Amino acid sequence: MPGLYQLAKVLVDEEPARAAELAERAVGYGWPDHAWALNAVGWIALAHGDRAKAAEAAARAEASARELGDRFGLAESLELRTFASPSGADDPHLLDEAIEIWRELGNRVHETAAELARARLDSSIAAQAVAQRAEQRLRALGVRVSRSGPAGLLRMVALETDAPVAIQTLGGFHVRRLGEPIPLVEWRSKKARDLVKILVCRYGVPTPRERLMDALWPGVDPHTLSNRLSVALSTVRLVLDPERRFAPDHFIVADKDVVKLRTESVSVDLQLFLHDAAEGLSLRRAGHHADAAERLRAAEEAYTGDFLEEDAYQDWAAPIRDQAVAAYIDVVRALAEDAEAAGDHDAAVRFYLRLQERDHFDESAHLALIAALSTAGRFGEARRRYGVYCSSMQEIDVEAAPFASAERV
Repeated sequence: MPGLYQLAKVLVDEEPARAAELAERAVGYGWPDHAWALNAVGWIALAHGDRAKAAEAAARAEASARELGDRFGLAESLELRTFASPSGADDPHLLDEAIEIWRELGNRVHETAAELARARLDSSIAAQAVAQRAEQRLRALGVRVSRSGPAGLLRMVALETDAPVAIQTLGGFHVRRLGEPIPLVEWRSKKARDLVKILVCRYGVPTPRERLMDALWPGVDPHTLSNRLSVALSTVRLVLDPERRFAPDHFIVADKDVVKLRTESVSVDLQLFLHDAAEGLSLRRAGHHADAAERLRAAEEAYTGDFLEEDAYQDWAAPIRDQAVAAYIDVVRALAEDAEAAGDHDAAVRFYLRLQERDHFDESAHLALIAALSTAGRFGEARRRYGVYCSSMQEIDVEAAPFASAERV
């Protein structure tokens, strides 16, 4: 029976009729996995667009699971009900019950998958950050979220809730549309790309048209630029949604006075990084070290480079770049200190070296690095790093601490 309904899920695309037949055969056996087989029927129906059949299967699976005390079957039926609802995932709180069941069962993979699904049904920055961390945990567990995967929850998450537009700003500017990178040639105008960058800098706050025109065409009379800005705005909308699947203001809202990026409609790596960094540091200060560590690691992994590196000399990018760098330094310092406290001196050394790359004159990072190297028994490297520290302090006329003092930091 398990072989039938599991095979049915795998064949959902290659042999849809056979997949449905195998799942129904599994249901016909009844015991012992009745709810599991019914869930398979529902997921297969949902993959083929039949929400009514999926909803019916979910209801039958839930009733069977509750009657038999089948916690696994119950959790999956709640997930199926969520996505089989007529309007499509209109009761995400069912997933909360599923998550709690998976947690009680100790099933980390299913718990994380349900957390991902729950987060993807919310467009807030906090939910996007939760989804990103859940995907990272699934990858670490060897699980791939794919539109072409077996019938089930993760397939539906991939099919229905991918962000239509994802903007990358850390390490350089790139935009993905429905998961595919937008070629540079499609933009047709550097000003259109710059307009998106400036709106990202504003975090979704409405920006006066005059301010945008001054940033895009500095020194030019704004009275002559209204049409240019309108053309740039039209170009951006066309690039983000060439097939006009969404309303004109789905990604960018504009009226005669202001323009803003709708952050709930796009995924922006900068905002996710800053959210995880701030939340991780706050949890760490409150003593919630396990939760803090996951968010801090996610933030550190997400920081793939400075904000809009190709626009290093643009005034409108500088404040956000400085904010992101400062947050990154705080995250890395916290990870270094926590690694050292846990006795993982090699990890602490790696993090302190990253701090050194950011600020060659950070005395506390120099001294902490020397101490970590000494504790790890890497005395020659500690001595060499002490020499680098002394040279750096000499450059800024600061008296270096003795080597013995550095070792005890």
